[in-house]
Amino acid sequence: EIGRMGSDYLGEPENILGEEDYSHVLSLTSLSDFIFDYIAGDAYFPLLKILDGAQPNSHHLLSASLAKAKKIKAIVTTNFDTLIEKAFIIKEVPYAVYDEPNSFNIEDHSNLFPIYKIHGSVTNTKEAIDTVTQKIRGLSYEKEAVLKHLFENNHFVFIGFSGADFDFKDYYIPINYSKKGITWVTWDISNRIKLFEKNIPNFRIHNIKEATLYSFYEEIGWKDYCSSNEAYNEP
Repeated sequence: EIGRMGSDYLGEPENILGEEDYSHVLSLTSLSDFIFDYIAGDAYFPLLKILDGAQPNSHHLLSASLAKAKKIKAIVTTNFDTLIEKAFIIKEVPYAVYDEPNSFNIEDHSNLFPIYKIHGSVTNTKEAIDTVTQKIRGLSYEKEAVLKHLFENNHFVFIGFSGADFDFKDYYIPINYSKKGITWVTWDISNRIKLFEKNIPNFRIHNIKEATLYSFYEEIGWKDYCSSNEAYNEP
């Protein structure tokens, strides 16, 4: 599907990945490097626009509702899509997006909710981070500075994040600066997450295996911010 849509975007007559099945020689984490190095080059990053979604789901909408109620202070995401922003527009929550290294700051814009997109956005693909080579280098100084400040001053809740980026660099995201604690919501408790639990103070794993995120929302006190007409049954 990536090959077909990429061909449409680049104006190529055939699937840019061809008919060969690369899955037996390429890991998923290497796919972006393969497309960049051997097929698309600098044109790869505009291809990320095909990853944008049209409609935010109930979890995006909940985030916007929590922001509107001032129950959360910031959102940090590695996703390229604009679904969070679309949810904020639907909920009429003013926001500011930070997706370039030199835009990251810790100024208090009390009237704009901060959304930090540490890997960039489909709206600005020239600053996108997706290849293994990029991730091995780590985040920019500006991004790290903001994240360190956030970890030092806020309790973090990780939802829908595998932590795979930590495979490329120890503390790729500087969670070791956490002073207010971390809650990591996961379906699969990996050895990586267990190691965090052991080494980082006030690190809590919330396992929702065979459950939905709604059970966590209910436990943490967020259920009242779930709109009655929004079903929370996504896997």
